[in-house]
Amino acid sequence: MPFAPGGTSVIVARTVAHELTRRQGQTVVVDNKGGGAGIPAMQDVASATPDGHTIILGREGSLAVNPVIFPNQPYDVNKDVIPVTMLASVPNLFVIHPDVPARDFREFVAHVKKHPGQLNYGSAGNASAGHLAPAGTPREVSSQSGDGRHPHIGKELEAAPGARPLRDQLI
Repeated sequence: MPFAPGGTSVIVARTVAHELTRRQGQTVVVDNKGGGAGIPAMQDVASATPDGHTIILGREGSLAVNPVIFPNQPYDVNKDVIPVTMLASVPNLFVIHPDVPARDFREFVAHVKKHPGQLNYGSAGNASAGHLAPAGTPREVSSQSGDGRHPHIGKELEAAPGARPLRDQLI
């Protein structure tokens, strides 16, 4: 599991593990190994004995984005793992602190225009959907002083990457 405990992917994985344990009569364990953009967890699975006992719940970051932004990964997602099924579809939410004077996205864009380069954003980690999402927002939101980004809050999360630590910091 290339995610820290407490996020949506972990909830999905634990639900599936419970059902697999019940149906197969064999304990299925969810091992959280967050960090490193999911590369360490993916490497563990890619190098595991191919006996069907090691599986991973991958997402867009570890399966589609990482091969593009990290071309020298120690595994090849097209050769070392095989997709089995689409397990779940999980929405992404855009949330802001209540002190930000915006009540909808239009007001937020106006606020960003008035305060260029003064806002930070956080995500579950590098290469996650939340990390890449600002690239798809209006230029005023995704740019800061011409460099194309608002500061990504990541260093504070390196010790415990994932959606839950980010949520805890936001609250």
